[in-house]
Amino acid sequence: MDIIVNNNVLSTRRDTAMKRDKFLNILSYLPCLIVRDRRVVDINYPFTEMTGYSQDDFIFKDALEVLRQLFRENFSEEILKYEFDAKEYRIYTK
Repeated sequence: MDIIVNNNVLSTRRDTAMKRDKFLNILSYLPCLIVRDRRVVDINYPFTEMTGYSQDDFIFKDALEVLRQLFRENFSEEILKYEFDAKEYRIYTK
C-alpha cells in the first residue's frame, strides 16, 4: 500500500511539474509584465515587441502608473486588487 501511495504522490508531482512547465512555455510567447509589491519587476520580450516599450521604461515603476500609461485610462487603486472586467481595453504603443 505504501508503494502505491508513493507512486501516486510522485505521479501527481510529475503531472504538476509538467503542467507548470507547459504553462511557463506558453507564457514565454505571450506579452506580460510581472508585478510584485505594486512595482513592475519584469517585462518579457513579447511585451517589448508588441508595445515598443523597453524594460527600462517600466522596470521598478509603480504598476498603477504603468497601467494608466499603457491603457490611457484613469484606473483607480482598485484595479490592482481585482482582475480586469469584460470591458474592452486598448494597449497603446510607444
